[in-house]
Amino acid sequence: MSRAVAEVDLLAIAQNLKLIKAKTSAQVLAVVKADAYGHGLVPVAKAAVAAGADWLGTALLEEGIALRAAGVKAPLICWLTPLGEDLKTAVKNNIDLSISSLELLEEVIDAGRAANIVPRIHLEVDTGMTRVVCEVIGQSLLPKLLKRLKIMELKLLVCGLTLPGLMNQIKSLIKNN
Repeated sequence: MSRAVAEVDLLAIAQNLKLIKAKTSAQVLAVVKADAYGHGLVPVAKAAVAAGADWLGTALLEEGIALRAAGVKAPLICWLTPLGEDLKTAVKNNIDLSISSLELLEEVIDAGRAANIVPRIHLEVDTGMTRVVCEVIGQSLLPKLLKRLKIMELKLLVCGLTLPGLMNQIKSLIKNN
């Protein structure tokens, strides 16, 4: 018998999200990765959406797929998407994907074609954290990726790839002497 007990107050989560929403006109993404930090992926995601979350974010694709299987329809991004993942299922389930390499971009384009659906991607730009699974899009690779996107213009038009955003993790907000 375990002595540890976690009581999750979904009402408190919803109230916290409403407080955040009241303080900004920006869209709010509720991060529910890692089983919503152990609080329960689906219940927390549903509570967040009901409280006004504009987006949900998961680290792993299987978390995003689980949310879709549970009927969660809110915009959703998965940001740790290594090569070889089930991208066709992601595209079919309207899950936005973070792109951290040219190879992953190619796989997403292929998945979109196979599903005959426009995939939505967010370019992951490394700004010093180097916390991506695949090849990092940093200062040297970003221009190559953008050039590749231009070169692939006809391919992108055929696929209908949509790029709603860029993302990164800031290494440090505190500047040391």
